Amino acid sequence: YIDSASVIISGAGSDIVKETRQLLPPNEVNLHLAQLRKEQRALTMISSSLIKISFSSDTMCNLLICFGGLQVKIGNPHIQQRARRSNISNNDSSSSVRRWKWYTIVQPFDAVAELKGVLPFIVYSLNYDHYWEERVLGLHLSVSSEISLTASPNNLHTLFLHLDDYLDANSPFNQWFEWLKRCHLQTLNSSSTEKETYCRSYDRTNLGRAEVLSQAQMKVLEKKMRCSEIMTLRCISMRDRWRVPKESTEFEDYLARSRSEINSDIDDLAEESSSPFQRTYPSAPEALVTLVTEKSSIFAPKIELKCLVGTLNIHFPSDDEEALCVGRQQTIPSVLSVSSISFSVEQVHPLFAVDKNQAVDRRRQFVGLSVQANDLHWTVCDVDLAKNLRLPRFPDKSFVGIAYKSPQENHQKNVLDINMSLSVTPTPQEDLHISVNLSSSDVTLIGNPLPLQSACQCLLDLSNFPFQEITELHLGEDSVAKAQSDNYEGALSTTVTADIGRTSILFLVDVQEVSCGLLHFA
Repeated sequence: YIDSASVIISGAGSDIVKETRQLLPPNEVNLHLAQLRKEQRALTMISSSLIKISFSSDTMCNLLICFGGLQVKIGNPHIQQRARRSNISNNDSSSSVRRWKWYTIVQPFDAVAELKGVLPFIVYSLNYDHYWEERVLGLHLSVSSEISLTASPNNLHTLFLHLDDYLDANSPFNQWFEWLKRCHLQTLNSSSTEKETYCRSYDRTNLGRAEVLSQAQMKVLEKKMRCSEIMTLRCISMRDRWRVPKESTEFEDYLARSRSEINSDIDDLAEESSSPFQRTYPSAPEALVTLVTEKSSIFAPKIELKCLVGTLNIHFPSDDEEALCVGRQQTIPSVLSVSSISFSVEQVHPLFAVDKNQAVDRRRQFVGLSVQANDLHWTVCDVDLAKNLRLPRFPDKSFVGIAYKSPQENHQKNVLDINMSLSVTPTPQEDLHISVNLSSSDVTLIGNPLPLQSACQCLLDLSNFPFQEITELHLGEDSVAKAQSDNYEGALSTTVTADIGRTSILFLVDVQEVSCGLLHFA
C-alpha cells in the first residue's frame, strides 16, 4: 500500500489565461504563459491519503486499487494586486505571488477501481495473443461514499486547462511520445530487394539457392517490418501452397460474419478498403491477412467501463468569493443531489459482435452507453441568505428548491434512464446509426426563479471555457484532397425516443413582487 500520495500539476490559472488572451495576440499567448514564474502558476493537486494495490489469483490477473480520502484541490496564486496590461510582464515585482490559496473542488471520498484483463493486455503488448478478440478489458469503479463537487467556474477551468496540457496532442509529453514513435518507425524501413529476398526465403522449397536467408537473417528483416507487411509477404510467398485447414471453422466463420467471398478468377483485390465487410479475395491467404489484422487490433476485445456512485452532490454556485460573479445580483447557492448513479460504456468490434441467432446483414452495435439515477433532489443550501431574501417555504418551514423526486409507492423505477447505442451496417461504407432512448419518471420540477437563475448563470460561466484560438492554415490542393478522402463517407441516421411519465412542473410567483410589475394577480 501507499500512504499519502499526491500528484501536483503546475500551470497557468484560468484567470491569467483569459486575461492574457484578451491583451496579447494569439501567437504570443503561449510564449507568455510558458514564461510564467513558479509563483505565478496555479496548482492542481490530486491526492489520496491511502492507496492499496492487489491482484487477483485467477488467469485474468485483475488489478484492484483501493483509494482512501481521494480529493482534488486547486491552488490559485494569491496576488496582491490584480494583473493589468501595465504589470502583465514577468519582470514586474508587484505581481509576485507570496502563497497559494487552496480551494477544494472534490471533497475526500473512498473508491475502489478494478482493472480487468491485465495479464492478457501485457501478453498482447509484448507478443501475440491468439485469442485476443475473445478477451474482456474493463475498468470498474465503485464509490462507497458520496462525492461532493464544487462547481466553481474559475477553478474548474483551471483544472481542465492543466489536464489539457497532458491530453492535448501538442503538449510536451505527447510530442515526446510522438518523437519516440517516429524514431521507431524510421527503423522499420526495408527495401524492395530485402522484401523480395524475404519472400523467397520464407518458401522452404528454395533452400538450395544461395540467396536464401537463414532463420536468423529473416528474424533481423522482420524487426524492420510491420506486422501487416510480414503477413502480406508471407501470403505472397505461399499463395499457391498455403491451404487453410478444413478442420478449423474460424476462417469460414470470418467469411460469413464479414459477408466476404473468395473468387480465384480475379488476380488481385479490387481496391484497398479499411472495412472488412463485403470484400472479394483472390485466394484464402489474402482473406487470412485481413482476419489476422482485425484480430490483432487494439479494439478487437470487448472493452467496458462501469461506474457506480452512491450519491453525487454538485454545489451551484461555489461559496468561494472568487467564484461569485462580480457586478451581478446576489447569487443563491444550491446543491443538486443525485443518488444511486450507474454509468456503463461497452465497446465491441463489429466483426466479432454477431450473435449466432442473428442475421449477418443486420446492423451491429459496437458502442453502448447507459446512465441511470434512482433519486434526485435540488435544494437551496444557504439558509441565512434565503431568510434575508424571503424565499418561499414549504409548510414544514424548509425552503423550496428546484427539483425533487415525487413520492410514489413504487420507488424501484429510476428518475432518469439514458441509453445510447452506435451501430453500423456490415457494408464497405459502414453506415452509422445512432439510437438515443431517454426515460424519466417521478420528477417534480419547480420554477423557483432566483435559485434557478443563479444555477443557470453558473452553468453559463462553466460553458465559457477559455479555448485556444486556432489560426487558419492555408493547405495546398494535395492536402485538401487528402483531408477530404479521410472524411467519413457513410450515411448517418439517428433515432431519438423519449418516455416521460409522472412528471410535474410547478411555477412559483411572489405576489408582492409581481403585483408591482406588468402582471397583477387579484
